[in-house]
Amino acid sequence: MKQFFSTLALMVITTLLVVNVSLAGIKSTAIVTSVDKAITVTLPAPYNETVYAGTFAATIDGKATSLYCIDISNPLVYNSAYSDIEKTNDTLSYILNNYYPYKTGYSGMLSPEANEAGAVQLALWHFTDGLNISNVTGDANVKTRALAIVSDALANAHSFSLNTFSITFPSQSYNVGDVISFTVKAFNEQGLAMSGVSITLSTTAGTLSTTTTTTGANGVSPVITLTPGSGTTTATITATGVVGIPSGTKYYNSTNPNTKQKLILAKPTTASRTITQVVNWTYPLVLNVTKTADKNTCKNGDVINYTIKAINSGMANATNVKVSDQLAAALQYVSSSPAGEYNATTGIWSVGSLNAGATKTLTIQVKVNLGADLSVLNLGVAKDYNVFVLDTIQSSHCDIQGKLAAGKYAELSGYSVGDQLQAGSGNVAVVGEHLSFMVGRVYNGKAVYGKYITSTSAFSADDGIVQDSTVIDFDAAAVKLRNLSNQLSLLTTNGSQTLEYNHLALKGTNSTLNVFHINGSDLSTINDFSIDVPTGSTVVVNVDGNNIEWHGGFEIYGTTKDKVLMNFYNATAITVSGIEVTASVLAPYATFNFPVGLMTGQLICKTMLGSGQFNLCPFTGSGAIDTTIANVASLVSAEKASMKIATRAISSYALLTTDKISAVKSESSTVPSQFKLDQNYPNPFNPSTTISYSVAKREHVNISVFAIDGRLVTTLVNNEIEPGNYSVSFNAANLNSGVYFYRFASNSMNTVKKMILMK
Repeated sequence: MKQFFSTLALMVITTLLVVNVSLAGIKSTAIVTSVDKAITVTLPAPYNETVYAGTFAATIDGKATSLYCIDISNPLVYNSAYSDIEKTNDTLSYILNNYYPYKTGYSGMLSPEANEAGAVQLALWHFTDGLNISNVTGDANVKTRALAIVSDALANAHSFSLNTFSITFPSQSYNVGDVISFTVKAFNEQGLAMSGVSITLSTTAGTLSTTTTTTGANGVSPVITLTPGSGTTTATITATGVVGIPSGTKYYNSTNPNTKQKLILAKPTTASRTITQVVNWTYPLVLNVTKTADKNTCKNGDVINYTIKAINSGMANATNVKVSDQLAAALQYVSSSPAGEYNATTGIWSVGSLNAGATKTLTIQVKVNLGADLSVLNLGVAKDYNVFVLDTIQSSHCDIQGKLAAGKYAELSGYSVGDQLQAGSGNVAVVGEHLSFMVGRVYNGKAVYGKYITSTSAFSADDGIVQDSTVIDFDAAAVKLRNLSNQLSLLTTNGSQTLEYNHLALKGTNSTLNVFHINGSDLSTINDFSIDVPTGSTVVVNVDGNNIEWHGGFEIYGTTKDKVLMNFYNATAITVSGIEVTASVLAPYATFNFPVGLMTGQLICKTMLGSGQFNLCPFTGSGAIDTTIANVASLVSAEKASMKIATRAISSYALLTTDKISAVKSESSTVPSQFKLDQNYPNPFNPSTTISYSVAKREHVNISVFAIDGRLVTTLVNNEIEPGNYSVSFNAANLNSGVYFYRFASNSMNTVKKMILMK
């Protein structure tokens, strides 16, 4: 009789980072000791043998656990080392996370436990070895049960790609000389945060701020810094700690992996793991886009020639450069040159490589068609989503009543999505790349992820969890939504506003579309905000400003909340607190910080952080362009040294007016005209804040943080900087609450600003 058993190995599922990731030496070893819960069955051809089917007892780092066989054809070896090699596939992972021995006492479970273990084993062999369960002889109940488990896995399997250990960097590229901050995160065997993990660290280049650290209650270590040496362009960081090993990890015999049975972890445990991450420093990319038109005013039927330039004014070569130029509805595409580079359907110009100091030019010829559908309030694919995030959402212990979409990464826990939708609502939660959903539920539809999923058995979706990368084209959606935001910002104001006694009042009389323009600084300082317009009319409030805080009262008179749209057309950071927002928000460039509160309407933004509640209220407003046709060119993406960078779309407008008015202007995104240091945001902060600054010409720039007693806390920037607009993050997790100062120093400007850390 064959006996089946195996050992454990390290599985590292990396997060979506801007650095190269590799595995280091694996330190966990499994030793199979005996048969655990198993029955005997007789297998059909080509095996024709009576074998054990069930779990085998083993130890990993001295801790007792259980394994299943996933390799009928080879013999098992007792008291021999097995090493963890890789994670399993979706169906096997589903079985191991929903059946014995990880779970017990569930509906349908056979008694005694050995029978249930045997049924699970047959189901695993079906998927790993092509076993025909119907021809297995032995206990008929075990065979029937195994077939039911197979059917369940085929219908409901999704990946439990659990993290166990990760080194997490900010989502950015690193310039030569930059001090890099990072954290190490540990997870238990269920993929949940693991506190109190002692971690040892080392690096191949540069100096670490510490070589030992311990994870906190959230499973994350304090912030660690790596200071590179002079001229350092690469370093490998190594971290080792005892963390969880989830069900589904495969173990192969250390000596004869291809001639001895392969095993799979049935009962999770903990063991020592080692991971590494490679960090690369490169020179910064400085890319700009300009756009001009050969006419100022136009009439129906006119032909317009646009000239768009992509300019690399930095020291680093750029590859895979893409610029968006989505034509307005009133502009009919005729041709472009060079031919083949511009896709009129998607609005994307594939610039390709753009070396340092180089410029590439595209010309687009269009024909004005004022008889076309000139509606400007079309949200495109985003119209169906309560929350539509172009990049990342991180939220916990709250819910979204309607649908959710996130272009890259969604990290949710203690969360629900779609509870106010009708049953069978289709794709209710859609994530373009990585869905991390630890505890919660997707109601009335499916959860869809494009590339990866990190989840536990505490997460479910009513209509299943599936992998599909084709549901939403997020790149195309970003182009459309940013173009829409820019177009709306150019609508002519037809309402009035008054600001007195900290109350901003907007008054409109148009029965169809009321347009307002307000300063973000006003929104940040008022206590009350009201909108009064005719019943049933649509409202567009264009909000100017980069860093905006919104709080206080908010009231709407006349029309309804589903008709109001707040357009933050150039904001990169918005914090909403102490207010119930009864309107939809369009902020396609912004990080929307919503720590707590209620929003009844749709949210469209770049990144969403916090635990605010989103109630279902789709935007139903409508409206058309007036006399100004906006066509926007903006940078979509670029790469450097095989490393993707996070870029805010740098936009250039080419505005036309119809023959009804006579003004036209062309604007371009160029090098800043002066050096500037902005107030950090948020402020007060806990524990992280962002400092933005502008450099008008190439100079050596130093940005440092000081305590109130003048003691240097850290240096954030100390390098030659090319002209452009920049931001740098400051994490004060290891500092005490209080007042701190940050100083910008260069040949052209020296200035100091104050910030407050409030824990």
